[in-house]
Amino acid sequence: MIKLLLKFGLTHRTLVLIGSILVLAVGLLSYTKVHLEAFPDPTPIIIDVSAQAAGLSAEQMETYYTIPLETAVFPIAHVEKIRSTSFQGLSWIQITFRPEADYYTAYNLTAVALQQMPALLNNITPIIQQSSPLGEVVQYEVKGPKDLGLTNLRTLQDWVIARRLFDVEVRHSVGQQNLDIRIDRNKASRYGLNTGDITGVIQSALAGHVASIMYEGDRLFDIVVRLDKKDRETIDKISNLPVSYMPSGSSDVAYVPLKEISDINLTTGSSFIYRDSGRRHIAVRFSVRNRDLESAVNEIKSRIATNVKFSDSITAVRLGTE
Repeated sequence: MIKLLLKFGLTHRTLVLIGSILVLAVGLLSYTKVHLEAFPDPTPIIIDVSAQAAGLSAEQMETYYTIPLETAVFPIAHVEKIRSTSFQGLSWIQITFRPEADYYTAYNLTAVALQQMPALLNNITPIIQQSSPLGEVVQYEVKGPKDLGLTNLRTLQDWVIARRLFDVEVRHSVGQQNLDIRIDRNKASRYGLNTGDITGVIQSALAGHVASIMYEGDRLFDIVVRLDKKDRETIDKISNLPVSYMPSGSSDVAYVPLKEISDINLTTGSSFIYRDSGRRHIAVRFSVRNRDLESAVNEIKSRIATNVKFSDSITAVRLGTE
C-alpha cells in the first residue's frame, strides 16, 4: 500500500502539488476562524435576562413578564434552549445559544429583541445580566439605629453579612402565601381606570416607589416611598387603599377604595415556577443507596407508569444523573 502511494506521488507530482496547496489554503482559512484559547471553554454561550416588579407573586411574574420575554427572544438566531424561573418580584430568563454563536453576537441579538418587544406591564425595562448566576436571588434588608448612618450600614453589609452568607445553604419550599389582587376591568372602566393605573398604585403603596436619589459621600442611595407598615399590614387596610381618578364633568380628583374595583384574597401559590422551552416543569430528585442505579431507575419508571396518570399535556422525562 505504501509503495503504491509513493509511486502515485512520484508519477503525479502536479496533482500532489495542487492537493498540498488546497490543504494549506483550507488550513489557513480555518486558522483565521478558530478561537484560540489556552484552555478552550466547553460551556455554551448563555445570556441571562431579568425583570423586576416588586410585590408581584410568582404566577403574576410568569404571566406579565416571563412569558412575554420568552416570546420576544424565541426568534433569535442560534438559540438552542430557553429556560426561565419566576418567583416573587423577579423574572429570570436564561437563553442558551448553539456553539456556532459568539458572545457578542448573542448579546447584541438579545438586546435588539428586547428593544423591539412590546412594553411590559408598568413599563418595566428588562435587563441583560453581565454574568450567569448559579443560584436563586435572595433579597434582605439591613436596619439599624437612626444614628448609625447609611454608610455604616453599607459597611456592615459588605464586610460582615455578605461574607457570612457565602457558607449558607438555602432550600426553598412550596406553598408561599400571596396577596391575590384581581382587578375587575368592568368596575375599573366605570371610573376611567385601566389595569396599569391600579397596579401602579398598588406597587407604590405596598412595595415602594423610588422618589429621589440621595448622595452620602461617594455612595448613592435610592429614596423609596411607600405606605407605613401599620397602614398595609392587614387585608382590610389594603382593601381601603385609595385609588385616584377623574370623575367625568369635574376637574377635582376623587378616590375609590381598592376593594370597589378588585377582589382581594390571601391565597397559597407557588414559590417558584420553572419553565423550559415554553413549558412549565418541576424536577423530582432521588438518591440511590445499596443498589445499582439502573434497577432503581427502571423501578421508578415502572411505578410511575402504573400509579401516576398524566393528562395528554403532561409528560415525565428522565434527564440524567448528578
